[in-house]
Amino acid sequence: LPDATELCAALAPQATAAAVADTATRAGGNPLLAELFASELARPSAPAAGGDPALQRVVRLARIERRVAEYVAAADSPVSFAQLRAVTSLEPTALHATLRGLEFERLLRVVPSNHGEPSYMFAHQRLRSAAYGAASQDQLRTVHTHFATWFEQAATGDGVAEACANHWELANQ
Repeated sequence: LPDATELCAALAPQATAAAVADTATRAGGNPLLAELFASELARPSAPAAGGDPALQRVVRLARIERRVAEYVAAADSPVSFAQLRAVTSLEPTALHATLRGLEFERLLRVVPSNHGEPSYMFAHQRLRSAAYGAASQDQLRTVHTHFATWFEQAATGDGVAEACANHWELANQ
């Protein structure tokens, strides 16, 4: 934790010692989270204290970035460009630009899939949880319905029936 505290202090020099310690504690010693959370702390519009820096980072995303983040969060596993394209109905160039923006913000990372095409997932579970938690219940129902429909119509392979059933269950909550 001392390294995380030093990193937070270096990235948010205007912050109080208490705010730096709180941010480092929330990062749990993880350097990625310490850097991301400290960058939130360093923002001029950052809340004084007590706010969840992962949630703050998600909430300040542009609308399209937040929408894509909600879909990636709801997938709960790496999701391909083709799958995101199908469930979000975004044009390929808009989706590609949005994914690159989320990568640049270090919220998402690219991981290889079994089929060779890139897939996307959150850089950390805390970020995924924040994105999922920031979505409204209505939005989550819609997202899970889109995934369930995609699994019914386009998916093949192991685990498809289980994933489809899981998304239908979550869509109906």
